[in-house]
Amino acid sequence: MHRAPARWTIGLLAPWLATGSPPRTSLEELLARQARARGGEERAAAVQSLRAVLEIRQAGSLVSATYLADRLGRVRVDVSAGGRAVFAEGLDEHGVWRMQGGGVLEEGSPDGMAALEHGRLLNLYGLEELSGLGHRLVFEGSETAASETFDVVRLDFSDGSRTWLGIDDATGRISFRRDYRPLHPDVDPRPRWVETRFSDFRSVGGVLFPFRESVVERETGRLLESSRVLELEVDPCIQDADIRRPQIPARAPVG
Repeated sequence: MHRAPARWTIGLLAPWLATGSPPRTSLEELLARQARARGGEERAAAVQSLRAVLEIRQAGSLVSATYLADRLGRVRVDVSAGGRAVFAEGLDEHGVWRMQGGGVLEEGSPDGMAALEHGRLLNLYGLEELSGLGHRLVFEGSETAASETFDVVRLDFSDGSRTWLGIDDATGRISFRRDYRPLHPDVDPRPRWVETRFSDFRSVGGVLFPFRESVVERETGRLLESSRVLELEVDPCIQDADIRRPQIPARAPVG
């Protein structure tokens, strides 16, 4: 699912903003249109939790991931390769955590926490809900690429991070995100301009979700990562133990 930006670097200016045209409509009208495209404000707001199984390709490797998130502020991601657990990370009542395949539980980084929380917000909530949670939306204008027009909304998260969302003028769907961030903060902390492109939209429980994503480096156009959703459940039965950090048994004292 969606990874979110690291903390914004103020000195950088996005290269596409200088070529955009002024807003053609109001932010309120744009958010209402995007909410209708997603399935309607009432239905989207009723979603309390998600479970997704994904296939992810990166740097020639293929891994599987199970993603859980809810409106209580919790996230858990379990990654496996060849049927073997290789990495897990999450956010729960005690903060952010991560665990390598060896089973050593560690505290996660602030950037890792931001990535999980931003992804949770964008996967579970409609854009029209975010201002009520302390975040800020700014309609910056429109741009045209390959004969398609996109309305660009800047999302200022309450923690100081920013991301840009491109809403397709024809469909009302969010077609891309643009960020200056590490691809995976707790694995490779190097920030870069990336664009995440969404496609293969499907309705699950009356709400539209993208089933395919590709992440490209803005400067070179190089594909960094691609993923597809194999299974997606809205409001699955999630036990607390499924979404919280693993309970690692204490080691017996030596001697």
